Amino acid sequence: MLAASGDASASNSPLWMNMVRMYSTTDTSTSTAMPRDVAAGEMVMISGECVADADDDVRVVLSLADDTDAQAGYHSMLVTDQTREDGTLHVRVPNMPEAKHHVFRVRLFVGADDPRICDAGSIRIG
Repeated sequence: MLAASGDASASNSPLWMNMVRMYSTTDTSTSTAMPRDVAAGEMVMISGECVADADDDVRVVLSLADDTDAQAGYHSMLVTDQTREDGTLHVRVPNMPEAKHHVFRVRLFVGADDPRICDAGSIRIG
């Protein structure tokens, strides 16, 4: 027999309430906002004008915020684990040991033929 312990109300809260929330904008200037701390494998919810107006063709690219960080072995990566739900985009932070303790800019490429680039801020994978 299995017994559950803990706060019973925790199971009633929607999954998105525990996610890091980011807002996408077409302003792609370098953001001065502090990076959001996320765990490897965690889901991040992105909303905003770029996601709401987009068709199904949205690509999320994480780029190292500090180009001098050569020890990572890469500069950018494409996030492939993503879903769209109720006008938001849910993406899973890559679970790679090489990504831990690095800051990444989160950019969205919206559209296929002539993509629009959007900025969603930055994350620090812990």
